[in-house]
Amino acid sequence: MHKPKVLVIGGRAAGLTAAITAARQGASVTLLEAGPRVGRKILARGNGRCNLSNSSAGPLAYNHPQFVEPVLAASPADGVREFFGEMALVTLAGAEARA
Repeated sequence: MHKPKVLVIGGRAAGLTAAITAARQGASVTLLEAGPRVGRKILARGNGRCNLSNSSAGPLAYNHPQFVEPVLAASPADGVREFFGEMALVTLAGAEARA
């Protein structure tokens, strides 16, 4: 059986998510990152707290809410936390993270 090959350019949150998803589907994945370390920029998000998602983001916070609404509906913050939790990445939500 042919194993699809996937090339992901960029090792930030979206690139890592795409690479993980493709690998889980059986693809042979190559990830290219220009920076010195894959995922490095994620660490700087959220004032150094490594934000992965924004539980209070709504479509009206964006310039094109009609475009963003289905994207946010397909990837709610709880789903993002669950995705990373499956890889044993412990996360905190909302008030827990601010405490």
